[in-house]
Amino acid sequence: KRREEDEKRRRKEEEERRMKLEMEAKRKQEEEERKKREDDEKRIQAEVEAQLARQKEEESQQQAVLEQERRDRELALRIAQSEAELISDEAQADLALRSLDSYPVTSKNDGTRPKMTPGPAVLATKAAAGTKKYDLSKWKYAELRDTINTSCDIELLAACREEFHRRLKVYHAW
Repeated sequence: KRREEDEKRRRKEEEERRMKLEMEAKRKQEEEERKKREDDEKRIQAEVEAQLARQKEEESQQQAVLEQERRDRELALRIAQSEAELISDEAQADLALRSLDSYPVTSKNDGTRPKMTPGPAVLATKAAAGTKKYDLSKWKYAELRDTINTSCDIELLAACREEFHRRLKVYHAW
C-alpha cells in the first residue's frame, strides 16, 4: 500500500512538474510573441513617423518652390511694367521730337534749326545700351532677382532689369 502511495505521489509530482514546465514554456512563448508584436508595432510606428516627416519636408520644399515662383513672377511683372513705362516715356519723347521735326523752327540769327538735346531718360538708356558694364547673360534668375531686390547701384539695377526683361521676351517668344 505504501508503494502505491509512493508511486501515486511520484506520478503526481511528475505530473505537477510537467504541468509547470508546460506552463512555463507557454508563458515564455506568449512573452516572446508579445515582445515580437511590440517590436513590430514600434517598427511600424517608426516607419510611419519617418514617412510623415518625409512628406512634411517635401511639402515644405514644394511650398518654398511655389513661393519663389510667385515672387519671381511678381518681379518679372514689375520689371516688365517698369520697362513698359520706360518704353512709353521714350515713345512720348520720340513723339515730341517728331512733332518738333515736322514743324521746323528756324533760329532768328542764322536761319537754321536750333539743336535739340535729348532728355535725361534717353541719355540714360543710350548710355546703358552703349556701355555694357555688366555681363549678366551668365547670371542665374535667382542672382538677378536677389540683386534687383537688394542692390543700391542704379546702373547695376538697370542692367539687371534689362537682362531680366530680355529673358522674359525670349521666354514669351518661345
